[in-house]
Amino acid sequence: MQSGIEGKVAFITGSASGIGRTVALTLAKEGSKIAVADLNEEGAKEVVDLIDQRHGGNSAIVCGVDVSKKKSVEDAVKKAVKSFGKLDILVNCAGIYRPWEFLDVIEEDWDAVMNINLKGTFLCSVIAGKEMVKQKSGAVVNIASIGGVLPLINAGAYGPSKAGVVSLTQQLAVEWAKHNVRVNSVSPGTTNTPMNALEFRDRDVYERHVSGIPLGRIAEPKEIANVITFLVSDLASYVTGQNIIVDGGAILRAFQTQWTSVESLKKMR
Repeated sequence: MQSGIEGKVAFITGSASGIGRTVALTLAKEGSKIAVADLNEEGAKEVVDLIDQRHGGNSAIVCGVDVSKKKSVEDAVKKAVKSFGKLDILVNCAGIYRPWEFLDVIEEDWDAVMNINLKGTFLCSVIAGKEMVKQKSGAVVNIASIGGVLPLINAGAYGPSKAGVVSLTQQLAVEWAKHNVRVNSVSPGTTNTPMNALEFRDRDVYERHVSGIPLGRIAEPKEIANVITFLVSDLASYVTGQNIIVDGGAILRAFQTQWTSVESLKKMR
């Protein structure tokens, strides 16, 4: 069965680096035209140049965007549609992480995380979604996190913002199904991205992360991109409203730890 990705137009936020960059390169390899949407236009240009080198000119464009600003998103989406004539795929990868204990979270950090992670996903989904609803087809994938399913200690507003992304995904999936627009989310576990690179320079921190993952390693961006590629393809034509957890089994270990803790308490009685 053909994936149906070839010839599709994909608008990918946060695609100058990390998971978003890998998604852009992966979908381009599958034959999609790519709108590399990012606030970092210099980084986005590097991704566009790489795509054009590998797949020929006019395969990708830079769409500078601040996903927390409605006008900026509208302008970026209009540029993509004007350049390629349509919009078939949206992948919301833009996100930030500001770790704090909750009693130390300041309002500015809360607002910044929510504005990018949740509001940004909302704005991009609705503005790009209008194009998909108009053409009666499309696929949206939102990047959530295992922190939106189980609490991450000292992660500040990050977990709540990603829980909101999961809920938003389900809401849009229900409302847009009648327009043949599918909406899903992917919740990665710990992944080898620039956002995590600084923290992982500390070997002890890295080992603590790995110790909580049954597969014994952190994810590579390509492993997350592969799941996203499936979800936006025709192979997932009957999949909508789902949150796919890609964490190497980390959530299973979390439940295992809780169970062990309960057993320990029983022994203390």
